[in-house]
Amino acid sequence: VAASGAAARERLAPVTSASLERLRDRIAALQRRITLLREEQQRSGPRAVELRQHADLLLAQLDRVVKGMTEVELSDFAGGTVRVALDPALAPADNARRLYEAARKRERAAAQLPVRIRELEAEHARLQELLARAEAGEAREEDVRAAIGAERATARGAPRRLLPYRRYRTSGGLEVRVGRNREANDELTFH
Repeated sequence: VAASGAAARERLAPVTSASLERLRDRIAALQRRITLLREEQQRSGPRAVELRQHADLLLAQLDRVVKGMTEVELSDFAGGTVRVALDPALAPADNARRLYEAARKRERAAAQLPVRIRELEAEHARLQELLARAEAGEAREEDVRAAIGAERATARGAPRRLLPYRRYRTSGGLEVRVGRNREANDELTFH
């Protein structure tokens, strides 16, 4: 059994230093993303409450707001005042609706972020384990390339086929695709 384990290790081609470096970069990028999402998670809940309170105050004191104002100082019903930023192009009630919508967005993000963070942490742990195996000579180059993605495994400067759209991630983890030009946007929208 020991001989077959040694033979299997001899058959593994060592992982290239370039692939190891890209794997380390991917792990570091994931860690940065996890940290940012955790920070956003901590802010989302309290910010949603604050935005909802501002909207409530605005609706309760609509007579103090005129379209065109950029901010207003409102009584917070506890003896203090609160400054509320406004969109001067919107009517007072529309500003309140905008604040309620922003609060709902924050609440949705606060609900979705824990799931996204857990997914990223699982991927981070998987890549950390792969890196440890690769550094110990127990992983194949193909495994590392598959983990870091084909586009990351290509040599710098090598031509890559660009997608007709760009991909972005929202704070809640949803993917947003934006065409690189009008035709690509039409293709995304209708096909």
